Amino acid sequence: MSDLVVIMLYLVTSVIVGYFAGKNVKKPKDFIITDGNFTTFTMVALMFPMMVGCGDLFGRTYRVCQVGIIFLISNLGLSIQALCFTFITKAIRNFKQALFPGDIMKTMYGENGQKIFGICTCIRSFGDTMVQFVAIGYICNILFGINSVVYILMICFVVTFYCSWGGIKALASTNIFQLLIFVIAFPIVSSIVLYESGGLKNIINHVPPGHLRIWDHPDFIKYILIFFSNALPTDVGVMHRIMMAKSIPQANSVLKISALLYVPIVIFLALLGSCSLTVSENVPQYGVFSQLLNITLPFGFRGIAAAGMIAVSMSAAGTNLNVLAFSFTRDVIKPFFRLSSLQDKTELLIMKIVTAVFGIVASFSSLVFIDVADYSEFFDNAFPIIVFPSLFLGLMNFLFSKKIFLIGVVFSSCAFLAIIIFIHFSNESLLLFCTFMLVVLNASIMYFMHKYEHRKRKFTTSSYHPTNSGTS
Repeated sequence: MSDLVVIMLYLVTSVIVGYFAGKNVKKPKDFIITDGNFTTFTMVALMFPMMVGCGDLFGRTYRVCQVGIIFLISNLGLSIQALCFTFITKAIRNFKQALFPGDIMKTMYGENGQKIFGICTCIRSFGDTMVQFVAIGYICNILFGINSVVYILMICFVVTFYCSWGGIKALASTNIFQLLIFVIAFPIVSSIVLYESGGLKNIINHVPPGHLRIWDHPDFIKYILIFFSNALPTDVGVMHRIMMAKSIPQANSVLKISALLYVPIVIFLALLGSCSLTVSENVPQYGVFSQLLNITLPFGFRGIAAAGMIAVSMSAAGTNLNVLAFSFTRDVIKPFFRLSSLQDKTELLIMKIVTAVFGIVASFSSLVFIDVADYSEFFDNAFPIIVFPSLFLGLMNFLFSKKIFLIGVVFSSCAFLAIIIFIHFSNESLLLFCTFMLVVLNASIMYFMHKYEHRKRKFTTSSYHPTNSGTS
């Protein structure tokens, strides 16, 4: 009972923090980006859920148990992604009037570019939000044996409330609170788990020799592809955080700090995942971490552990839900329905309603699609294949014409549909290879078409020389 009291206190506190943080939101800019007055610590708290979610606590600990250290290395690509963003921070910040990355696409490629960006972003963010809600259900079910439906809906209400009430301001305050909960809970819980598992030496002795293979691992190519896929700077949420920063130096500092913090967290999560090999022979997918805590933690500490894990999920869910609502309102509703001249109050109200509706829909959908993690990972590929090449190359000053942009979108969309039809989920290695190659191929096609168009235009201009016959 005391464990459940800890969880309830945590949820009530999250509601209170979110409510007071969002009281002064009066216009869309306050809801989306604020006035760039966040401290570096607050920005790190906002960046943290973009890199660490319940995918780390469930999927990654499970994969480490099953595959070994090579999976850990492949996920360090997310640190590289954060560092890659530092090279385009200045380019992103040059769009001073933009409130969201979709506004950048509109500036570069017009409303069609913004619409396509919005659709791909919404698909991706909706799936990622559902993943976090499903993870919350697993946490409560395994640690406390409680019907996950009740807790998914309860915690969904809390996340949806503060996200729809206060937007990015409420999210920033609750993320700080949730990060502090995680920072307090994680070392305490980890120390107990390591002790109960017999210490570091005992854990290392239980690791199968094959788990330490890297270069000679049978799936080496697959995990190298995962590494490079993770390293691509495709996260819309990270771009949004860059736009929120006070300055370019602050944005780069936040990215570097986040990249550095992610490394020890992933290593330690992998170590905790290895602990499960010492306490249980049957390792369930999505339940490694929480089952490990259930076995090793004494009564009274499970509530602290669950609060830390739920804090990670809520931060990530709130972040994805906000990205979803921002993009759907600004990049889908406004351009499709020609609502560019909306009053601030009306646009703010639409954003709040969209956030609430998507939060509720995502929670109920997560109850139906239990294997949503597989689908989310699959549809995550839509954004890098269809949108990323034109967005990234545009930021690097290779700005294409709208015609070339649409040709690239048609090609990449057809290729993505072909992947869905012919590959589906049956071959992860082939899926990763096709995704990575299509990103490169799409970027190459658009680049060479741009060069050809530019050369043709230059040739046409230089070849026209009016003659002055009859005057010579």
